[in-house]
Amino acid sequence: MSHPRQLLSPTRPKNYKFKSRLEKKISKGTFGSLCRRKKNSLISRVEKFRARLESMNISMKGAAVAGSVAAGTILPNAVDAQTQGIYFRRTGVNIPFNANTADFVVANFDSDPELEIIASLSTGGGEMLNGDIVNGFVTSTPAAFSDMEKDIMVGDLDGDTYLDLIFTYTGDGTYIYKSINDGDGNFNSTRIGDAPDHRSDVDLVDWDSDGDLDVVATSGNNYFNVLVNDGDGNFSDYGSNIYLSNDNVTNLEFADMDGDGDMDLVHLGEYDLGGPFDGQIVVRENVRNAPGVPVFAAPVIAYDRYSTAFERVEVLDMDGDGDLDIFFSDFGYTYVSRNEHQTTPFT
Repeated sequence: MSHPRQLLSPTRPKNYKFKSRLEKKISKGTFGSLCRRKKNSLISRVEKFRARLESMNISMKGAAVAGSVAAGTILPNAVDAQTQGIYFRRTGVNIPFNANTADFVVANFDSDPELEIIASLSTGGGEMLNGDIVNGFVTSTPAAFSDMEKDIMVGDLDGDTYLDLIFTYTGDGTYIYKSINDGDGNFNSTRIGDAPDHRSDVDLVDWDSDGDLDVVATSGNNYFNVLVNDGDGNFSDYGSNIYLSNDNVTNLEFADMDGDGDMDLVHLGEYDLGGPFDGQIVVRENVRNAPGVPVFAAPVIAYDRYSTAFERVEVLDMDGDGDLDIFFSDFGYTYVSRNEHQTTPFT
């Protein structure tokens, strides 16, 4: 099963190209000119695509487009999507968590058709909500989530097609847990490793290209840790830290930034200069050009500023030109660093 962050990436060419073609047809208003056979074919493909997105907890532009098709926005003889647009209505329903949430995920973790919500609470522990906004929610506090406090990630860790969790707890450092799902929404959690910094960011990625999801954790220093998955959900230390010269790594993403089919590294770096922090957003190309553990080239600086307060970095195609841009926040302001796909790729 694909990892949610990988499903729509350019390294998945079939999904990515289909998503791009669909968005272009809608934005150019050419959908309405297609013959009925092509419209029906496209609608059928979108419905299948939407089902995959829902099962993998995707909330990206492709999901919004697919949802609008499935909901009837784009149908023969209907109002064109370019003029109709996509609209959302506030329901007035509050999601009844028992404390402020630090992070949450929405996916189908059991055998029923409804989606569940799992949240980490700022007071410690986690909650699961079953139900929907029409019929209400039933809240449970699984014992397996007692150490859930910060980040939550979703993926099939043991190859049984059920969605499992990686979550973290902050103590002297960042404690990393796996939580294996039996398919009925019952979880069993085990601590699998630590990261040295309490601000550490954790990500799920196929680090060694063997088809399963591994765990990468930042250190707040010039290296990050890797916990390697054997494919059955058993994790072990990679054996050595991954050092990045002169880069403090506080938050990271893996994505194909140069369109060559492998995963590159985007990360935040903050440097204590004795006063305000100096911050950079760094892109490192994977130059291995073959399956296996990535080999990162010298850094390309996408953003550099003295006195920063970085929070998170995300990668997505913000300008619709087919490559991935960098979306981030600094001192409460939101920025986009556009990928120009040239010798000096970011502006």
